[in-house]
Amino acid sequence: MSNFARYIPKINDRDVLRAFEMVKGKFSDKSPKLLISDNFGQLGPSEAERFMVSSSFNLSSVALQIGPHTWNWNRLRATSNDKNSATYDTLTFSLNQQLGAIDRDVLVSVSSALDAALAKPLVVANKGKESDDYIHSKKEILGALESAVTEILVNAAARRDQFDSDFSRKEEQLAQKLADQRRDELEQIAEKDKRLNDDLSARREGLDKREKGLSELQKKLDDRNNTHVRRDIRSSLLQLAKERLQNFSVSKETRIQYWAVHIVSVIGIVALSAASLMYGSELIAVYADGKSLAFAIALAIKSGLTAAAAITLGAWYLRWLNRWLQRIADAEFKLQQFRLDIERASWLAETVLEWKSSSTEPFPELLAARLSAGLFASAPSEVDDPQTPAAHLANALFGAAASAKIKIGDQEIVFDRKSITSLESQAD
Repeated sequence: MSNFARYIPKINDRDVLRAFEMVKGKFSDKSPKLLISDNFGQLGPSEAERFMVSSSFNLSSVALQIGPHTWNWNRLRATSNDKNSATYDTLTFSLNQQLGAIDRDVLVSVSSALDAALAKPLVVANKGKESDDYIHSKKEILGALESAVTEILVNAAARRDQFDSDFSRKEEQLAQKLADQRRDELEQIAEKDKRLNDDLSARREGLDKREKGLSELQKKLDDRNNTHVRRDIRSSLLQLAKERLQNFSVSKETRIQYWAVHIVSVIGIVALSAASLMYGSELIAVYADGKSLAFAIALAIKSGLTAAAAITLGAWYLRWLNRWLQRIADAEFKLQQFRLDIERASWLAETVLEWKSSSTEPFPELLAARLSAGLFASAPSEVDDPQTPAAHLANALFGAAASAKIKIGDQEIVFDRKSITSLESQAD
């Protein structure tokens, strides 16, 4: 351990503590440690604060430790065996090499700071001696003035810090007030904007309702208008005709009768053809056996009649089927013609109404007659009704003969033109 000491002008406890606290704060990055003692031992932080406002000389030592370096201030009292105890105290530097090597930068910096901080004047002047100690008293007075000025400067700095703190606080309060005022204004603007939007929405809804009402009224007026009604009827008729054409068919009852005619005709043709074949086969058998000639003639007549009846029924069936198909085509054609007539009639009505709305003269009758010619006119069908099978049979047997004689067994039947005509009328 190495140490050295020097004299420091005597100052009060407040200035000593202030000097060491200032140096400690200046070198706070080096973890300084401050030890304060009086005549009764070491002081705690709360006890040392009492000496910060005291002008007494009760402290005995103050030590500042930074690593292995220690600066120790000691109060010299009248009991000390030192001739300078009345005007000076001592500042001792010591180095504990066990804690580390010396750092000359720290030594020079802290020593300079302590010398500058401890070279403070006394707070009060000593008004003792006036002759021999005159110069010393002047020094003490100057030191007291310097200490007073220092205290004023320290108080001014503290007051300035207080003013800065108050200013910052007031600035924050003003900024907060401005922010609150701005927020209130924004809320008022938003509320006003919302109110205006609500008013605008209400007006729009009113206008929409009014427009809807006007549309409904216009629709009612259009519904009462003949043009609108006529066009509606025209559209309905065209739609009905279109649906009828797409699903063109007869009723269920007519379809049943249609298939009944098919079935009866086919069955009749097959039965008559089978009877004719049967009579023909019997005629061949009789001819082969050499039986009576009359019986063979009767079989031949029966076979011929049944064959003629089958042919006649087949011809009638074909003519009936052709007539049925032709009438179906005529009905579809008439339906198409009906659609065209509706279009023509609607166009003619529109033309006449437009003429009346734009001119006071009546619509020309000749033009109207020409434009309406053939509207909804139904042309008579040129399809002849098919004759019955009996009429066909009569025409086949007696059409070219003036008279006919038919012998069946022992009975003989004679037909002339009058009786043939009567037979045709009965068949019709």
